[in-house]
Amino acid sequence: MLVVASAAVVVVLVASGSSDADSSTVSHRALATREAGRLIAAVRIPGEVATAASEPESADAVAGLSRATGPVTVGHSGAWSVSRSAAAVRAFLDAHPPPGTHLAPGASLTFVPIHGPAGLASASLALTVVATGPRSSAVHAEALVRWLVARSPAELVPSGAHELEITRGPMGHAPSLLIGVSAPTQIARIRTLLDRLAPVQPGRVYHCPAQFAQVPVVSFLFRTGGPRSRVLAVATEQADVRSPTTACDAIHFTVGGHALTPLLGGYRLLRQVSALLGRRLWTPPYAA
Repeated sequence: MLVVASAAVVVVLVASGSSDADSSTVSHRALATREAGRLIAAVRIPGEVATAASEPESADAVAGLSRATGPVTVGHSGAWSVSRSAAAVRAFLDAHPPPGTHLAPGASLTFVPIHGPAGLASASLALTVVATGPRSSAVHAEALVRWLVARSPAELVPSGAHELEITRGPMGHAPSLLIGVSAPTQIARIRTLLDRLAPVQPGRVYHCPAQFAQVPVVSFLFRTGGPRSRVLAVATEQADVRSPTTACDAIHFTVGGHALTPLLGGYRLLRQVSALLGRRLWTPPYAA
């Protein structure tokens, strides 16, 4: 018989992200806290050891979670004393993942959700079993859930943009392509496409390859329009950006001259705007 004698749960905020005033961030953090608690609550050590092993689920179900970049994290932990040998407990947990999870590929007693809630970047449940006697053991569980930091309303293209200038060319050189956009519907559509892009998430160190000065850059300059037209926002992206984009080739975005969090999705943006305007903005990958 496997009998749980005691349990304890601890909640820890591992890292901090954007301001708590951002309602989306607060909502995602609360979601991460609930998910971490759910993972700990899913740990069950029943009264009998099952003899039939169950097959782990496919890793494809959580592929979207494992690919996400590293944002802020919430951690929950739990500890139990069990009147059964450590080997028996490990064997049971290996064969019977906590409900709603499956074993992470290549990891021992580490489980990930089969379906992760939107707004989260990743979630995992790591179990450790230690022998405390011939027929007794201790189980420690740690759930780590990372949530996605959303863009603040201040990180959008200002609504007063009535003119748009798009250029393409190497930085510091005259552009090889210049497009002026004045149609309100087209400007509004491009603003919407840019405003919907996700920001690069905090909490991860990136090692980026060298950038070549010859690579053309596409720039979007949003202006007020009129005789005293001034620049409200600027977005720049490498014309040869590949998919999927990362922090290494993210869109540089400024509003009122202030640099904001870089944005992901430049590969798709360039193709969407190209289709909208009937002019190809992107270029094939640069070959040094």
